[in-house]
Amino acid sequence: MAVAIAPEAITDQAVDPVTGWLDDVLAGLADGVAACAMPSIAAEVPDDVRIDRIAQLEKVKAAAGALQAAESVRFAQSQAKAQLAADVHPDKIGRGIADQLGLACHMSGFAAARRLGVARALWFELPETYQLLIAGEISGYIASLVVTRDAPSGRSDETRRGRQDRCGRDRADGAAKRRGVCSPRCVRGGSAWLCAARPD
Repeated sequence: MAVAIAPEAITDQAVDPVTGWLDDVLAGLADGVAACAMPSIAAEVPDDVRIDRIAQLEKVKAAAGALQAAESVRFAQSQAKAQLAADVHPDKIGRGIADQLGLACHMSGFAAARRLGVARALWFELPETYQLLIAGEISGYIASLVVTRDAPSGRSDETRRGRQDRCGRDRADGAAKRRGVCSPRCVRGGSAWLCAARPD
């Protein structure tokens, strides 16, 4: 049986300014979609401007994923703390957290648990990768590959972080950044999977 502690609802937007500006972001994105749907306005936008918008939106998507990961980690910590305070049996601490996240994200509890695991790994174990995600330099898909293929591998922290630093530098190289592919140095290092550009 899942054990969950219901969070206190925040009803006043002034209490939570983050929710307020997130609503503004969503409204702005909706306005952008509406503009694209209007032929008279869409025809006035040059292709070079539109491709810049696409690149920026990719960064927005990555940064939004980074913020969602941070909020998920803090939510899980708060719920576990509340369960401890409520004298929940130690074996049941953490139960129900993924189910709540699943409801918020419109996914199954199993999928939410996996996403929370990725968020925790990025937050606590892979700070370099997480910083790249925040900056929009890598996608959420690439970040999840780092977690699933590197964090659980049993390598030492020094080795893992060294590979992250190498691939992070390669990903930021001018040519690799423009093409969205690994540099030759990264491929030679056997870490191409960290930087390979793949669709989300």
